[in-house]
Amino acid sequence: MEDLSSLRQHVINLLTKAEAHVDVATELKGFPAKLRGRKPDGAPHTPWQLLEHMRIAQWDILKFSVDASHVSPKLAGRTLAGNRDAGEPKNLAKERPTVS
Repeated sequence: MEDLSSLRQHVINLLTKAEAHVDVATELKGFPAKLRGRKPDGAPHTPWQLLEHMRIAQWDILKFSVDASHVSPKLAGRTLAGNRDAGEPKNLAKERPTVS
């Protein structure tokens, strides 16, 4: 099997370092907890729903990147927030997956 250590390190850097963009954890530190589950006027989704959508999409892309036979999950019938309601998220630091 080919050596994927360079690619693995690049993905780790993209997920953990603020090289081109502010990382999500830093950006959310100042975000008011009371607004996480509220839709801004005229917006179709809450900030938490958007964050959950990004988490699922990144997981799906990563799984496909390491396994070409990966099939994306069927999301029909689910809300953008997944199985959770649009309320305040759990502790993001505890939910953050580790990359190895």
